[in-house]
Amino acid sequence: MAVESHQLSSLLTNQLERLNINRLLQPLIKRVPVLAKILGAIAALPGLIVLYGFPFTAAILLMQLPQRLSTAAAIIDWVYFAISLLVILLCSWMTWLIIRTPLIPPHGLALDHTSAPALLDLIAELENHYGRASIHSVVLRSDFDIQLVRTPRFGLPMLTNNTLTIGLPLLLSLPPSHFKALLARRIGQASGKHNRVSGWFYQLKGIWRTYRDSYARQKIPAIRILGIFFKLYVPFYNRLALFAIREDELEADRYALELVNDRDMAGVMSQNIITRMFLEQKYWPKIKQLVRRGGGANYAPFRQMSDVVQKSLNADEARNSLMAAINEPDKLKATMPSLKLRLDNIGHQKTGSPTPLTEIAATDYIETTTLNKIVDKFDQRWLKQQRASIRN
Repeated sequence: MAVESHQLSSLLTNQLERLNINRLLQPLIKRVPVLAKILGAIAALPGLIVLYGFPFTAAILLMQLPQRLSTAAAIIDWVYFAISLLVILLCSWMTWLIIRTPLIPPHGLALDHTSAPALLDLIAELENHYGRASIHSVVLRSDFDIQLVRTPRFGLPMLTNNTLTIGLPLLLSLPPSHFKALLARRIGQASGKHNRVSGWFYQLKGIWRTYRDSYARQKIPAIRILGIFFKLYVPFYNRLALFAIREDELEADRYALELVNDRDMAGVMSQNIITRMFLEQKYWPKIKQLVRRGGGANYAPFRQMSDVVQKSLNADEARNSLMAAINEPDKLKATMPSLKLRLDNIGHQKTGSPTPLTEIAATDYIETTTLNKIVDKFDQRWLKQQRASIRN
């Protein structure tokens, strides 16, 4: 069943890509921006109907049940009463399963005020500035990103536990000011002060993915069926709500401007893209190649990351990467708009100047002894995963 659902999901995604609906819609949405939110609402409707349909149906039929009972006279009335009772029991059972099925929050290395006081103080400061972000936990991950992931508490997308995920590579390869700007960008976006509607569509992108991944691990047939639905639904939602999600990413850049001027923010955007390209295209492929050749025991990718970025990401390479990024056409498959669109959005026409990495955010926001333990743990875990993949 899992293989069949994966094939069906791939087929639907491929058909959507062939139709290239978003490319056709783009000129219209530029003329009528509210259409992006309308499409987002249409995309969100199936997921909300599936989750809320069971409790609402049970509640409505339950309220009608006394009247059906008091007016039942003919056999057909009792048949309708029995059917209503059966539907109530079925919907109540499904509601109970949805509420009781655990949804898995983002995994990672948990940080608290004891292990990283400066980082947690910075997060609290930004929460206080923007308001309403309500971050309940902070975890470190191995990706080059910052996200705030909302995990529904009781099965329904209302009350959530909010996890801020921070990529350790960001802390190891960006200066403190750039990291703070990226963190402010995400916390401001999560506050929803100026982007309540588009922010909700952005949050749903992660919430639907949580349902998909959590339900896929369950053995109860009814929940597994819901898992198949969300596996098919996630690419549909991401495709149809894409413009609303991209609008929210642009709004996130405007939030950062409350703390950073447009010139510096352009530099943050540019440096972030340059560093990401270097790590993805050169650093990690080279490290993986060395591991495959049997030299993994001599390499600690996270421990060496800062030094390699500082020494190897020279000015010429940075400029070339930046020119490639600014000239790259906007891809409507990506939720993040192109660098050119993001610069236009903050009113800055020029790309920021690449700056040498003289200090890293990690040493500013995490105590040295704790940082060394974290880096060692990430190195050991990464090498273990690579060796396992080679054996398989």
